[in-house]
Amino acid sequence: MLVAERASDFRKTYRLNYPTKNCSDCSASGKRMTRNDNDTTVVDLKNSVSKFVKDREWGRFHTPRNLAESICIESAELLEIFQWSTEEDSLSTSDQSTVRKVEDELADVLIYCVGLANVVGIDITTAILNKMERNEEKYPADRYKGTYSKPGNR
Repeated sequence: MLVAERASDFRKTYRLNYPTKNCSDCSASGKRMTRNDNDTTVVDLKNSVSKFVKDREWGRFHTPRNLAESICIESAELLEIFQWSTEEDSLSTSDQSTVRKVEDELADVLIYCVGLANVVGIDITTAILNKMERNEEKYPADRYKGTYSKPGNR
């Protein structure tokens, strides 16, 4: 199986395992709303992280420096899952416990990233889309398709 196919399988497995919750607007119809990227906004995520921190009165600990440190720590924990594995092994979806560990550590990284955006006042969508525009200029597809090197080294 090609690496790209394995990555696709990995993403499919991830999407299939998301839980659902009762939708307040759907209660009359008995429908359930899935909790996934298609049904959740960035604002929903920011509000969820903010509420979690507020409910525990942790705001005083969530300084930009502490949050940036936490992002690095959690990123290292994510990387540790793949330590000593081959590229092929790192794309395997057959071990659901590994997929769950990746999901948990990735969530930790993203939660701290969202928390940092909340504290600093960064609009995540604007930040990402602006950065993608700069990346488009820095790495034009016609020059970098299928290869990577730092600009100026080509």
